[in-house]
Amino acid sequence: MNHSQIESFLWGAQDLLRDYFEPHEVGNYILPFVVLKRIDDILVDSKEIVLERLSELEKQGITEVDKDLRKVSGGKYFYNISEFKNLKSITKDPDTCNINLKKYIDGFSINIKEIFKNFKMDDKIDELSNPEIDNLLFPILEHFTNKNADLSPDKVDHMMMGLIYENLIRKTNDLTKKKAGQYFTPRDVIDLMIHVLLSPHKELLKDSSLVRSIYDPAVGTGGMLYMASNYIKDELKSKITLNSYGQDNLPFSYAICKSEMILRGLNPDNIKFGNSLTKKDQFSDYKFRYIVSNPPYGTNWKGFATDIKEEADLGEKGRYFVDLPGQGDGQLLFLQHMISKMYDDELGSRIGIIYNGSPLFTGSADSGESNIRKWVIENDLLECIIALPKNLFYNTGLFTYIWILNNRKPEKRKKKIQLIDGRLFFEKMSSKLGEKSYRISKQHVDDLTKKYSNFKKDEHSKIFDNDDFGYTKIIIKKPFKKLFNINLKNITAFENSNIIKKLNSKQNPKSIPEKKIFNIIKKISKKSCNNPSEFDDLFFKPLDEVGLKLTPTTKKSISDIFSENNETLEPIYKKLTDSHPIPDPDFKFYEKIPLKTKDIKKYFETNIKPFLDDGVWYADESHVGYEIPFTKIFHKYKKLPLIREINADIETLQKEISTDLEGLMK
Repeated sequence: MNHSQIESFLWGAQDLLRDYFEPHEVGNYILPFVVLKRIDDILVDSKEIVLERLSELEKQGITEVDKDLRKVSGGKYFYNISEFKNLKSITKDPDTCNINLKKYIDGFSINIKEIFKNFKMDDKIDELSNPEIDNLLFPILEHFTNKNADLSPDKVDHMMMGLIYENLIRKTNDLTKKKAGQYFTPRDVIDLMIHVLLSPHKELLKDSSLVRSIYDPAVGTGGMLYMASNYIKDELKSKITLNSYGQDNLPFSYAICKSEMILRGLNPDNIKFGNSLTKKDQFSDYKFRYIVSNPPYGTNWKGFATDIKEEADLGEKGRYFVDLPGQGDGQLLFLQHMISKMYDDELGSRIGIIYNGSPLFTGSADSGESNIRKWVIENDLLECIIALPKNLFYNTGLFTYIWILNNRKPEKRKKKIQLIDGRLFFEKMSSKLGEKSYRISKQHVDDLTKKYSNFKKDEHSKIFDNDDFGYTKIIIKKPFKKLFNINLKNITAFENSNIIKKLNSKQNPKSIPEKKIFNIIKKISKKSCNNPSEFDDLFFKPLDEVGLKLTPTTKKSISDIFSENNETLEPIYKKLTDSHPIPDPDFKFYEKIPLKTKDIKKYFETNIKPFLDDGVWYADESHVGYEIPFTKIFHKYKKLPLIREINADIETLQKEISTDLEGLMK
C-alpha cells in the first residue's frame, strides 16, 4: 500500500465514529490511535528484550531503569514494559479491552505516557467503552490492528509516516476550522516563512557535517519545526543534523507535536509542556540558531503577570528588561523571549515570527509596545517584514505579517529595514475553510523569497533606514486664559446642575445641606479671578472647611461652570521663574515629528506656531517612539471621479431603470 492508501484506511475509522461524535471531534480520537499503533509497531521487535533486561535489573535491585531500557530497545527514545505483547493481543477479549488498553499504555516509558495523558486517552477509552455508543472501543482497536494498518518502519519509513500524520492533522484541522487556529498555522504560510528565514544560509546548510538547532516557543502541532527540516532535506538535499525544540501550554497540541517527533524518528524529549513566557520556560539556558513562532494574537497575560513582572525587575538579567506591553496582548513578550534565545557569536541567530498588525503600531511614544519596537530597531535586529494576504488563517480574516530578525546582518542590510507587500500574492481556494479562503502558491513563495533575497526597491519592496520609523512626540499646550466669575448667571447654572443634586443626595455620606453651600457661595458672590489657584482658595477652601470633600473630577466640573474662555487675558505663571505659563487643562495637542528632523524647535516655529500662535512646546515632555505604518507606506492613491462623471453615471443608471420599468409595465 502507498501512503495515500494507508492514510485513507486510518482515516476510515471515522465511519465508526461519525454516528456518535460531531465531525470536528472525530480527528481528536483518530490521531491518538494512529500514534499508539505506530509506537506499537516500532517496539514489536524489542519488547521481549526490554522485558528480559527489566527482570535482570529488578533482580539486581536497580530501580532507575529508564536509561538502560532505552538502550536495549534499539536506541529508541521509548519502550513498553506491560504484560501485553502488542496492541493486537488486547483485542482477544472484548470485555476487558478497556482495562487492558489502559494497562498497556501505563507500561510505556514516561515520555510516551505523558503524550497520552495530554491526549486525555483515559477519558477517550472510557467514552468509547460506553454501552450507550455500542462499546466502540473494541471495533476501533480492531480497525487499527488490521493488517492494512501496518505502520512498522520496514513498511512505512519515518518520512512516509510523517507525511501520513501531517495529512491526518490537516484533515482534523479542516474539520475544526476556526478552532484550528489555536494550534495550527497553515502550511503555505510556514513554507514562505521558512524559505525567507533560511534562504541566506542555503549554501552553508549544504554542509552535512553541521549541527544546527531550531526552536518554537509556541510550537502548536510542530509544523514549523518539521517543515524547516523538510526544506533542508528536500530542497537543499542536505544531511545536516537539525535538532528541533519546542514548547506549548495547550495539552492537545503539545501531545500532537511530541508524537509527531516520534513518528518522524526525532527526539520527543525536546518537546516540552508549559508556558514558555513564564518560569516554566523549559529552555531557560539554551540558545538556538533558528527561532520560529506564530504566537497567539491578543492573548491577555494578566493570569501570569506576576512571573512576567518579576523577571522584568531583574533588568538585563531577565528576558523582559526592555519594557512590558499592555496586558491585553502578549505578542511582544514572545518577541523579547525569542531574542533572549539568540546566539551572540559570529554567525548569530535568525528569527521568523508571524504577527497580526498590532505589534507594528500599537502604543504611543514611551508606551511599552513603542519602547520594545524602539529597542529592537535601534539595536538593528529587524531585517524585514512581509505583509501577507488576508483570509489565510482558519480563525482570522485579518492581514498578518512575517517579521524576520537577524543579529548578524550582512553589510548591505545594516541599519536598513525591508518592507515587502505580499498582500496580492495569493490564489483563491476552491472551498473556504473557516476564514481561510486564500493560499500562497509555490510560485508566490518563490517570488516573495526572491524579492527578499534581491533586496531591491520595486512596487512591492521598499527599503528604509532604521530611523525612518522613529518619531519624536511633542506636546503643545495653550496658556490658561479663563475668567472665573461667581455671578448670578453661573450660580444659577450651578444650582440647576446635577452636581449640586449629587452633593446633597441622601446616598452621599459627605453631603451637607444645600442651604449651607449657597450661604458660603453668597459670601463670595460677584468676585472674579483668572488664576485656578486663586479660585481654589476662593471657592473650594471654604467648602472644605465645613466638611465638603470634593473629588478632582467634581472640582473640574464646578470650575467649568464658573469659568469661560477669555483670549484677551495675559498668560499667568505659578512662579516668576517658571519657563512655561500655567497650561489650559482642556487643550493638549500632540505632534509626531520624524526622528530625522535635526532641529525640533525650528520645526515647531515653522510648522506649528503659525497656526497656533499662543501654543507652547513642552520640550521636557517629549518622547521618542517607533511605529511601522505598513498600510500607509504601500497605500496607492485612487483619484476620485469628477462630479460631471458621477452625474453622467447617475443619468445612465436612471435611463436603464426607466427602460426596465417600461418593460415591466408592458
